[in-house]
Amino acid sequence: MDTQTEIAFEIAEPSITSLVDMVRTLLSHNRWLAPFELQEEIWRTRGIRVSESGVSARIRDCRKAEYGAHIVLIRKRSGTRFYEYKLGDKHAES
Repeated sequence: MDTQTEIAFEIAEPSITSLVDMVRTLLSHNRWLAPFELQEEIWRTRGIRVSESGVSARIRDCRKAEYGAHIVLIRKRSGTRFYEYKLGDKHAES
């Protein structure tokens, strides 16, 4: 099973119901993803339409204590105007 199929299976699980949980699950696979890619994956696997601004807000929510206080890494995608994100290791030394 390739990584893409594993991600689709995990996010399609009925137990994942909140958008912030869907975004966190996608970002937790050590792949850099832009908001539009998260948006497309949520649509493809769950049939839920969400705006890019909604996805961006859920990325910010991942940093909040009530959603797990995750470390969200950000970088500009080379050769584009897009920013991409992934979850960092909470236990890594700065």
